[in-house]
Amino acid sequence: MNETETLDRSFSSPLFRPTPATLFMAGLVPVCAMLMLPGLCLCIFQWNVHCFSTGAVVFLAAACLCFVPGRLSAVLKAMPVYVRAALGILFLIGLYHVLRHGDSYQIKDMGRCFLYAVVPLFGMVFRKELLKLLPWLFTIFWFMNLASTIGQKVILHSSVTGGIPSNLNWNASFTAITGAAALFLILTKLRKTWMKILPAALIVSVSLYMEWLCSSRALILASFCALLVFLWTRLETPRAKKLFRLGIILMLGLVVLGIFAALNSKKGREYLRGDDRVFLAATVPDMIVHAPVLGYGAPSFEQEYLPWRNAGFFQLSHTTDRVDHPHNDILFTAAGFGIAGLICWLILCLVPVIRLIQGKTKTCDPFTRLLFFLFLILLIHAQLDLIFFHLPLSVFSTLILGVLWGGLHPAEAENGSAVQAISLPFRLLLDTAGAALIFCCAFSAAAHLISYHLLWLGEAELHHHGSVTPAALEYFTMATKVPQAPPHALTKASARSYADGKFRSQVILSAFEAMKKTPIPDYGHMNLLEARALEEEGRLAESELCYLRENELFPLEVLPLMHLSRVYLRTGDMVKFEEAQRAIRELMGRKGIDEHDIQLIIEHPEYDMRPWEIPGKKLKNGKAVPADQPDGD
Repeated sequence: MNETETLDRSFSSPLFRPTPATLFMAGLVPVCAMLMLPGLCLCIFQWNVHCFSTGAVVFLAAACLCFVPGRLSAVLKAMPVYVRAALGILFLIGLYHVLRHGDSYQIKDMGRCFLYAVVPLFGMVFRKELLKLLPWLFTIFWFMNLASTIGQKVILHSSVTGGIPSNLNWNASFTAITGAAALFLILTKLRKTWMKILPAALIVSVSLYMEWLCSSRALILASFCALLVFLWTRLETPRAKKLFRLGIILMLGLVVLGIFAALNSKKGREYLRGDDRVFLAATVPDMIVHAPVLGYGAPSFEQEYLPWRNAGFFQLSHTTDRVDHPHNDILFTAAGFGIAGLICWLILCLVPVIRLIQGKTKTCDPFTRLLFFLFLILLIHAQLDLIFFHLPLSVFSTLILGVLWGGLHPAEAENGSAVQAISLPFRLLLDTAGAALIFCCAFSAAAHLISYHLLWLGEAELHHHGSVTPAALEYFTMATKVPQAPPHALTKASARSYADGKFRSQVILSAFEAMKKTPIPDYGHMNLLEARALEEEGRLAESELCYLRENELFPLEVLPLMHLSRVYLRTGDMVKFEEAQRAIRELMGRKGIDEHDIQLIIEHPEYDMRPWEIPGKKLKNGKAVPADQPDGD
């Protein structure tokens, strides 16, 4: 029996025949993945509150798997042993990190640990439904993203058109996969050629315009590589393939020579000094070596990477107060799941690509073959921009991966015998587990919605009155007290509480207590905020510790040392005061700033991290120098 016959047989089986219930479950996961920011989806930008997270959607997918144990059993039996082993190891590594981190992981963090194991399995189990739904859903998502992107450009006058993914590079890949699905739908559903031309031309032209707005060089590279693979699969004769291989080798040689020449030029060296990707590529492997087998846990990457941010990192032109991922899927997976998890993930990702290159996907249906090329684009792009990191692409990419595996190894079931083999008590147990997982998903989404909605109400009050009124302060405080409130909402509420220049410690201290129950208690400049709040409360010893922690995390910033000096003056510790003052003077010389710049930094704290952005300054060798100084001096 060939693969096509097996595929048809599995689709004709009652166990794999789509029903309203299975179609609903299959469609619910990608729809919820899109609803991470409902305001962007609905183009009601003032209602742009967070809702679903990657972890919450993973729990939802796991719940759906619990409701179809017969399918799940049949699919796992159809998969090769190495696939089952890879999924099982990834699941166990995720479970290890959930148990290891305990109370510091929120629901969204727990779910994130199981992304690579659960969502591909969901794609395998619900493959038939997804093949029916994804062309339509992706087409709808393409139109929604178009409206959101144009809305950001026209209504918000934003120079950054991140669309629904809220990031230029992520939006580029999102547009590519949804636009390709929309084009596929038009070409396959419209019967007459003349009816296809106009809508197909619109889809292509508008998608290209959106890609131009995103200007993602990584997507261009990924698309070019996918095009080469497509051309390779179309070659029939050995001679043609031999010439094609020779052309690829020559092209790679020219590319390597070009890169070598560019990096040895003046501009190339400046690029290497200023790009954070180069720094991360050099330092994240050192981080991985300290936890090589099982990693640190994907949600813990930001916190665990903090010790590797040395002074050189803060002299990069693209330096930032947070590093939540290394822009590379291989590095991120190795850091989050260890070398063991990375090997399993590479097996799941690369085998379908190898099968595609070998031409072993020709028996698959047309949409599945399209998904092979789209996943190849996503996989290559993920090595430069880590598009697997955030919704909706984190779920869409792993969902597509599962569909591909389902196409390579379709499952069989004889008249639902797999369902009959599962005992009633075990089915009840799975149903209970599914209900619990749905509750976790809903609770996490509700926590996001409520905390961000309270934050939005406080911001509306702030903008209306021009100051932090008692009502706004109450909203900000309530936002920090919502169980499972995400770290971003906590820090944003803290910052908004003193937007009018008046420092209010109660909101910040409440947020900091909540931050201790997250994987990233040192989120951004949270220690500086807490130190100031503790100082306002007269808790100087605790304030000193927080200022010291802030100085440890941001060694080239003068504000923590200035605040620390004030604490030492208040406590009468003149020895430490003189040490802090001496450190400030050394930093000023190192950063190329003067007393006038210090005043600007106090008024605009963002200049502390990027002194070259101070008016009249520019960056040279890690220092801020006058803008009119020649580069060659």
